[in-house]
Amino acid sequence: MPRRDDGRRPRITAAGEGEVTAVLTPEALDEATRSTAGGAAVVAFEADWCAPCVRFRPKFELLCREYGGEVAFASVNVDALDDAAVDRVGVETVPTFVLFRDAREVHRIVGLAHKRPARAIANAIKRYLLV
Repeated sequence: MPRRDDGRRPRITAAGEGEVTAVLTPEALDEATRSTAGGAAVVAFEADWCAPCVRFRPKFELLCREYGGEVAFASVNVDALDDAAVDRVGVETVPTFVLFRDAREVHRIVGLAHKRPARAIANAIKRYLLV
């Protein structure tokens, strides 16, 4: 693939680029983890009562707009799903960001204790999903 002037590859565009998919059912969770965007997905597990989750949503949407052509993004409100569905992924704390490649978990970021959580997620996307 040709490089841009800044040395990076041009972004791959796709229908719905920049859209975070809301996961409302266990079936939708299964589909989100088996993303069709080159087999790469970032799934955010969050809750409306979680202040850090609510504050981080706009930044998660910005990440989606940045990498949405290459990686699928989904958001799971843990209160909307039954515990069995969330437990299947092993989420115990919100927010948790799980990166999937070819339907397998490749990395997980728990909480937002990082100084720059958006940068940590972006670096994980580059390291584990855009290889």
